[in-house]
Amino acid sequence: GYDHYMLKEIHEQPTALRQTISGRIDEMQAEVDLEIDLPAEYLNSLEEVQFVACGTSYHAGMYAAQLIEEHADVRASAEVASEYEFTGGRDPWRTLVVAVTQSGETADTLSTLRRAKRAGARTLAVTNTLGSTVTREADDSVFIRAGPEIGVAATKTFCSQVATLALLSVYVGRQRETFSSAEARELLSDLRGLPGAVQQVLDQEKQVRSTAEEYGDGDAFFFIGRRLGAPVAFEGALKLKEISYDHAEAFAAGELK
Repeated sequence: GYDHYMLKEIHEQPTALRQTISGRIDEMQAEVDLEIDLPAEYLNSLEEVQFVACGTSYHAGMYAAQLIEEHADVRASAEVASEYEFTGGRDPWRTLVVAVTQSGETADTLSTLRRAKRAGARTLAVTNTLGSTVTREADDSVFIRAGPEIGVAATKTFCSQVATLALLSVYVGRQRETFSSAEARELLSDLRGLPGAVQQVLDQEKQVRSTAEEYGDGDAFFFIGRRLGAPVAFEGALKLKEISYDHAEAFAAGELK
């Protein structure tokens, strides 16, 4: 019913998001169940959470790092897996390394995971693929549940990664008692409403197509955003480059000047 798999998967985003959050949210208790074994004692001892990934998954990691710092009150960073080194005087026992990879087979991300494990850090995989290499090698795994991705350019998997990592930030924040139940309840309620919000955008497909045709002859495209909008801008520019081969760049909005 679609011209190609990428369009099909764009329209699958609401369903993918429902699968991502299904059974994981307890709004009454303001709690999240991710079926992972990260004891409160360990989470309270953390000094840093590192997200390591490539491409689209790296942008999801940038998004997550901001949420973790805000909700869990612990230093967080996102690093491109191919550039990663476990250095800088980090205490491996107080560092959680989160490998984000849709396929679970991304070579640079796996190499990073192994480097962190050799240093003695605890590792967590956030992936879409049961039985993948990253799930066998990480200490624990969280699945984004987006369903099979056939299109080359990630669409529904980016949304599901961001939603899963938002749940992780609530989980860590609640375990560390740095995120109040009222704040957590508000965020979890927003996550529940996300599939419907995405559907509202998809229902405007004709307007989106018209806008694309209007700007289709452009020579360059700048995507800008602030704070949580910045990683989304980077992902938007990546998508345009991957699919149209047009020049696109993304900036934190203040840097556009």
